[in-house]
Amino acid sequence: MLKVSFFSYKGGSGRTTTLFNTLPYLAEKLQASAEHPIVVFDMDYRSAGITVLMSDGRTFDIANEDSAPLVPGQKHSLQYLIGNNPKCGRSLSDFKAVFAESVGLKLGLDVNDAVLLVGANMLYTMPSKDENEVISILKYYLDNCLYGASAVIFDSPSGTQVTANVSISRSDVVVCCMRPSYQFRQTTMKYLAAAVDQFAESDPKKRFVLTMTAVPVKDIMIDGRYQISTAHQDVLNEVYTLNRNAWIKNPERKKENPIIDTDMISDRNNLGIREIDRFKWNEKMNLFSIRKMGKEILSDNEEKALARYEALAEIIVKGK
Repeated sequence: MLKVSFFSYKGGSGRTTTLFNTLPYLAEKLQASAEHPIVVFDMDYRSAGITVLMSDGRTFDIANEDSAPLVPGQKHSLQYLIGNNPKCGRSLSDFKAVFAESVGLKLGLDVNDAVLLVGANMLYTMPSKDENEVISILKYYLDNCLYGASAVIFDSPSGTQVTANVSISRSDVVVCCMRPSYQFRQTTMKYLAAAVDQFAESDPKKRFVLTMTAVPVKDIMIDGRYQISTAHQDVLNEVYTLNRNAWIKNPERKKENPIIDTDMISDRNNLGIREIDRFKWNEKMNLFSIRKMGKEILSDNEEKALARYEALAEIIVKGK
């Protein structure tokens, strides 16, 4: 079972929108079905980003949920799962009955049960849990209740919050989203340097797929340098050093197995994922759904972004 986190060190990168638009392609490439679904966890429970985009907005908002009993048919939230740690049987169907909403149709897929969402409750403040406790609780469900799932996807909060650290520690692939601005580049590279120290030896197969998001279509010159070229070269130089450091720490991290995957940023002329004007105002429908419905013609810029979401899905599943 593939485990993937969508993460950004700084908030506001468009991480959740990237996940929302990449999911249909992941479902296709993993051949997700009702029997072998993708299970998405909204680990950013304080902001509930992917829950807002994929749920009907009411499913997980249960008042006083912390004291509510576990009732089959009533969907309980990520906070309830972690905060109360109820045991719900040892099968995917048992887990789905109390924790997961079917959302495949919302993504533009033909099978609603092909993607399941464990959402966040905006009315529930989860009691504090330390990192090891959250890891232990999540490990129980991953090991005992999600057998048969084609993948587990974590929509991680930004920074080093507990559920972000847990998501990343449990993932095979971490899609690390960042805007191309100087601030994002500086902070993301510092985070990745720490990740190399933490995972180069302890988790030799973990990959961080570095993905620039909301890349401006129009290039400009600042201090005599065009900024797309500047961002591209600066990041590649930094990543080269970090991957070399990982190889020194662990010889298994050879060129064909780098800890930081640069496939999404290697081409200066097709750098990351372009900014999409409609997403500045309304992200409730992904581009895959819009094109499939055929009610609206996507712009050239949107078609190019859609191709990049598909490319990102391909990069995620390679080597699975």
